Amino acid sequence: VGQKPHYVQVKDIRPEIGGRRFVVVGDLHGCLDELQEGLAELDFNEAEDVLVSVGDIVDRGPKVRETLEYVMGLPHFFSVQGNHDSKCVRCLEGKQVKMTNGLQVTLDELGNSLPESKPFRDKVLNFLRDLPLILRIPTGYVVHAGFDPLMSVAEQQKSDCIYMRFYGGKTYFDSDQGILWSKLWAQNKENPLVFHGHIPSLDPSRPNVINLDGGCVFGDYLLIWDSRDQIVHYTQA
Repeated sequence: VGQKPHYVQVKDIRPEIGGRRFVVVGDLHGCLDELQEGLAELDFNEAEDVLVSVGDIVDRGPKVRETLEYVMGLPHFFSVQGNHDSKCVRCLEGKQVKMTNGLQVTLDELGNSLPESKPFRDKVLNFLRDLPLILRIPTGYVVHAGFDPLMSVAEQQKSDCIYMRFYGGKTYFDSDQGILWSKLWAQNKENPLVFHGHIPSLDPSRPNVINLDGGCVFGDYLLIWDSRDQIVHYTQA
């Protein structure tokens, strides 16, 4: 009954990563200083190593424009689209959106009222709009928010990828009737490893789920998982 669901395509970047070392970083939200500090502590080689992001590059933080310029300039950078990135795209496309949760910060950083800033805004729009919703990496998958825990990776929908928190409730925020999606995903040991953000937590460990949103923009930590030692590293905000 009804239309066939539209499943999200998975972008496989394993060929681009190849044998390179790669790191996966949590929600950035314009926290460039912590990103560069964390990468420096890990001896990240910008020319050779691969940086993978769980999305939400924009909004809220102190250096949104500089963060965009930095990651867009890296030779080996990949990211999924987060809910903040998606909302920014809709806004830059001229669609009506609520100016909440730090979007105005991003627009100010992009010089939204300045004609001379339009080329950079257009570049950012194209960059954010082209971000995939699911990445396939050598160790598993990267998504911003999460997955429908009862469906396979190939059967996920956009809203789950960028908004998922609690599964089974009235909304993604319904913690009373819903269950944290990662708990259900972790119960099935056959499910692949998933890196995600979106839900601030300093306890990223589950059997097959790694949450990398350490709430850096709120004053906590930026989390980076390193393929070299397969450990989550913490950088204080």
